[in-house]
Amino acid sequence: RLFCTGFSPLGFVRMPQCKSGGVNEELEVKFDNATLLAGSAYTFGVTIYNPGGAPNPSTNYWGLAIRDYNYDAFDSNLNIPGLDLGTVPIRCYGIGWTSAAPRVLATVMIQIRVLHEIAPGTLTTISIRAPEGIMFSEDLSAIRILPQPLPMVEGNKATIAGDTLILNLDGNLPIKGNLVYNIRFEVINPVVYPHDNTWSVLAKKNIDIEFSHVLTGYVFGQVSPFDLTLGSSRVGSSAGPSQRFPLGAASARLVLGL
Repeated sequence: RLFCTGFSPLGFVRMPQCKSGGVNEELEVKFDNATLLAGSAYTFGVTIYNPGGAPNPSTNYWGLAIRDYNYDAFDSNLNIPGLDLGTVPIRCYGIGWTSAAPRVLATVMIQIRVLHEIAPGTLTTISIRAPEGIMFSEDLSAIRILPQPLPMVEGNKATIAGDTLILNLDGNLPIKGNLVYNIRFEVINPVVYPHDNTWSVLAKKNIDIEFSHVLTGYVFGQVSPFDLTLGSSRVGSSAGPSQRFPLGAASARLVLGL
């Protein structure tokens, strides 16, 4: 089921009108006096409610149609592959920052919760991909996980690969459950934020993605939803937007691009 609550206009900047329906019904987003430029990319995000079990692979597809004011479709793609539902007990609660000003060194915090203990070897890395133009600080000592650390590889706890921060997990140790982990790091903000202003959190076992989550990024002048000096505080009380959840009902954030 698709919801208008939590809609992120992202590349469209202005909030549109939104109308949602019931289970298996489409969500309609209407922009007043909107213009789509050829060769330009546009991104937006909506909240979804995952089904109670794994969908049939033959029908696990999304559809996106662009219509004019007469509701005539002039472009569409009805075969966008959907993601698989997983069983990793992780939730991502949100993102906070110390400054959204351009060309400044800012601290960013992404908060995750592990519902119950994850067995050794289940995950090998947790990766955080920044929006285009945001640079991670090369100072690895600025990476902190509060209030308790994740089990990371001694001597090689973290790696920066372009726009991605990789936390290398120790496969011999479990990840403790029923805990909130605040992952803090430093970035250099860009001069101009991209249309696809999203952060991605990926938990992997080697090259296989076991959990993925998409967060809407911040923009100039936007105030952080919480104070980073309260590093052990929780951002919200709900599971928040995620693209990969245990089998069962859960809310999620879907990000689409045109």
